[in-house]
Amino acid sequence: MKKILLLLSLILAIAALIPVLGNKLIENKLDENIEVFKTNGMEIIESKTDSNYLQTKKHYEFLLKDAKKVVEHLNKLSNEKFLPYSHAMLEGILVGVDLDYSNIPLSKALSIDIYPLKLSDRVMSDMQNKDAKLSEYIKSFLQNRGVLLHVNYNLLSRDFDGYIKDINEQQNLKSGAQLTLNLLKTTYSGSGELIAPTKLHSNVNKMMIRVADNEDEFLFNIQDFSTDARFESQTTYTSAVKLEKLEMLTGSKSSGNIELNISGMVASVSSNMQGVKGEMNAKNSINSIVVNSKELDLNASNFNYDIALQGMDKDSFEEVRMLASKIKTDNTGKAAENLQDSFIKLLSCGLTLDVNDFSIQKVMIDNAKDLEGFSIKSKATIKEDSSLKDKIKNSPALVVKDVNMHTNLKFSKAMFNLAVEKYPMVVLAKEYAKDEAKSLVYDFSFIDGAFKINDKPLNF
Repeated sequence: MKKILLLLSLILAIAALIPVLGNKLIENKLDENIEVFKTNGMEIIESKTDSNYLQTKKHYEFLLKDAKKVVEHLNKLSNEKFLPYSHAMLEGILVGVDLDYSNIPLSKALSIDIYPLKLSDRVMSDMQNKDAKLSEYIKSFLQNRGVLLHVNYNLLSRDFDGYIKDINEQQNLKSGAQLTLNLLKTTYSGSGELIAPTKLHSNVNKMMIRVADNEDEFLFNIQDFSTDARFESQTTYTSAVKLEKLEMLTGSKSSGNIELNISGMVASVSSNMQGVKGEMNAKNSINSIVVNSKELDLNASNFNYDIALQGMDKDSFEEVRMLASKIKTDNTGKAAENLQDSFIKLLSCGLTLDVNDFSIQKVMIDNAKDLEGFSIKSKATIKEDSSLKDKIKNSPALVVKDVNMHTNLKFSKAMFNLAVEKYPMVVLAKEYAKDEAKSLVYDFSFIDGAFKINDKPLNF
């Protein structure tokens, strides 16, 4: 009996200690991450904790004291790099973070709210000088957590989901124009580290920026926008985007507006560096593109492209990628020269560019001229050549023998006739064309330095 009571007492003691141990476990994890922030340019200027036996709430305020260090740290974690000198605009930003979690380990997700409380002194000073009323409005808007990112993060599975707080704001500017901002129903989910996730899916119902007065107007409007990305590494990933509608408008009543409308867009990019050779693919399709202006009305439908790079040397590609990322923060002449040399090195290892499809099914101009459309298919191969750099420098004419290419170009006769109207010399190209119903077809080949159009040699 005593043993049973002792065992029960031990179980109850362990159960009672679980929230205490759980709180300590999460605090240690938080302290590790906060220490990383502190060593990379951020400073905690305020910290509060409200804790009971089962629940803990924490509030932090982080100051971007050394934004250059913050930018360098974030650039190491993400494929997307900050632009050079962007740290000057970030210096002094104040960010609030609220944490809410259970002391019982892993019983529910960690709740996180992240919100900017103050912009950099430089930005606010410029805004104050240009429009004091707008400056005060922005201060109040941020202090009231007008921009807020909410995250639910599972520490065990590293899965997360969340949303961005809706923004539906209007403000009159000093110039007399009205500024309208909308960001509605923005949600996301994924897994991995929050700063550099391995999976990320997001949806935006509406995002709109409009600045207008009695004379001028600027409008940028996106509806039903979604992304889906998966990252095996910084060089092996897939990323897809869907967009139901994009609208842009700029102009004035006196000079007229320029308006762009895009609907039904689907795009994807992928990179795979896991095989012997690397490859990249990019695809895009758009149902409709409409451009309206005082000079031109254009309506294009069923735009597509499908482009692939294959047979890339992985080490050379990684070198190009690293230097391309570095040049965003170091735009000196030396950095550009290093990138150019690295790119030539990549080409010298050989690769293939395959344009499987680049086409528009139909083009209408001024609601009257039906130009139908065009299509391009092409394949270009650059042969492996260790002396390519020397050839480019000393004998550029020899480089052409390293390139083999075949291209098929097909476009409507209506489009060709319009080109002749604007550029009469184009009519000379007709003798090389294959006549195919309503279209003209050109097969270009460039093999071992010999150029042909529809099997007819073309000498320069």
